[in-house]
Amino acid sequence: MIPKLVFAIDTNKVDQAINLAKKAIIGGADIIEAGTPLIKIGGVNIVYLLRKKYPSTPIYADLKVIDFPELEIIDYFSAGASIVSLMAFTNNQNIIKALNLTKSYNKKIWVSTMGYYNTELIKRVEELKRIGVDNIIAHGSGEQDCAFDDLIKKTKLISQVNGIKLIVGGGITKSNIDKILRYKPRVVIVGRGISMDKDIKTSTLSIKKRILRYTNQERS
Repeated sequence: MIPKLVFAIDTNKVDQAINLAKKAIIGGADIIEAGTPLIKIGGVNIVYLLRKKYPSTPIYADLKVIDFPELEIIDYFSAGASIVSLMAFTNNQNIIKALNLTKSYNKKIWVSTMGYYNTELIKRVEELKRIGVDNIIAHGSGEQDCAFDDLIKKTKLISQVNGIKLIVGGGITKSNIDKILRYKPRVVIVGRGISMDKDIKTSTLSIKKRILRYTNQERS
């Protein structure tokens, strides 16, 4: 299976976000993420604008929900988000509420491990799996290099749990992406690794080609 490429829009400028999304989609991004800073500024409206502008591209709203999923998630699903995120340390009751909402709306949740202690991660992922979560983000945090180191540590742990659809994000660039592809993620999230380049289209295309090349090499 070829991993899907998510372009994470981490700007807080709404007009800029729409333009960045266009260039990334042309470059081959499969999913557009409305990043947390953008959502804090643009709210539900940014998801609505992205969906209206790019109706055939799934929109992922990185809400990082912790509490009251029924008050946050529904508006974003209604605005056109296909996927929203919850935090791994959210209590099980709220995660189950979110899972029930995704069934009602035919949408998805991705559970982020950002901020979760690596020593407790396998136990928590196994618990999440038992209550019905199958999409887990190995989510590195910090500056670019630190985020990637954190991502690798989390990915090594999460990949030990069978039956999980692995999503990876944090510090990924075209120069290090092969190191994370070896863990066979279903989805690869790239933000600054694309947006730091002035040519968003070419940068997205470069990473997309690396994903395709690595996948084809694995098959041969």
